[in-house]
Amino acid sequence: MDNFLKWTQDNEQSIEKSFVWKDTDQFQLIVHDTGVLEYKPRTVSNEQVILSCAIHGNETAPIEILSNIVQDFYYEKIKSQKHILFIFGNPRAINIEKRFCEENLNRLFAGALEGKSSNYETQRAQVLINCVESFFKEGSRKFHYDLHTAIRDSEIEKFAIFPSAMDKNVDKSQLAFLSDLGVRAVIFNDGEATTFSYHSAKLFGATSYTIELGKVRPFGENKKEDFEQTELTLRQYIDGTYKHHTDLDNIETYIITDLIDKRAESIEFSFSDTAPNFTSFDKEQLICFNNDGDFIAKEDGSKILFPNRKVRIGERAALIVVAKDLP
Repeated sequence: MDNFLKWTQDNEQSIEKSFVWKDTDQFQLIVHDTGVLEYKPRTVSNEQVILSCAIHGNETAPIEILSNIVQDFYYEKIKSQKHILFIFGNPRAINIEKRFCEENLNRLFAGALEGKSSNYETQRAQVLINCVESFFKEGSRKFHYDLHTAIRDSEIEKFAIFPSAMDKNVDKSQLAFLSDLGVRAVIFNDGEATTFSYHSAKLFGATSYTIELGKVRPFGENKKEDFEQTELTLRQYIDGTYKHHTDLDNIETYIITDLIDKRAESIEFSFSDTAPNFTSFDKEQLICFNNDGDFIAKEDGSKILFPNRKVRIGERAALIVVAKDLP
């Protein structure tokens, strides 16, 4: 076993008990379940970091990035004083090259598991919930970066969602770090959600982001140059060479103004399925036909994110965001 991603794919269901994968005088690599790997330095800092990917199995670029980093930890090409939990969220979906097997894993956190019937995704959600709870320690500085790629193209290729209100206490050094990862827009969400990043923020007070790095592509079709900046900055952050700053010249900030839920199978958007994220609408322009009437833009510059008419009834079919300057 020298390739954690391959081992995860070969053991997609679960393992009977955790085990130490590598033990040195400087660190341990501990496998807690399939796809869940703890890097524990002998001198543990007060900073705990979760780096997750493959919550959707076909989002391959983040999987490749974190797999490369894990391999370099194994071969001792990279070291860190940070306490890190690597998560490859949905191994079976990786194997079948699908977004999910039976249910969207990124809608099963922060209490959303209650009353759900058992399937692979609900089982995985419980595994991840348990592992996060065991990992985060009281009093530590907690961070969670959940890496994704989007189903469709985007006017802003790399962007992040921050499960928090936009207020004067925003940590600008964190936004600058996202900018160095290549992120060009941050969307603030002060509403409730059932995503993995929201789970870490709500239950553990972690500084947590869902980070979209580009478009979904199969393994072997990601262009390395599109993700070089992201991987380099992550590596610098991990090994302690990253220099924090507060320069936000390259990043835009948005707030969520509306959620469009799917209320019937008949939902239809006013634009094509190829329209990119951040497509803009003028005030009173039609955005979609829903079961109980039309949804129109409430102000100029309204932009749509994650439109998906194929979601299940009752699930979110799109977000509406508008630009807003930091206070």
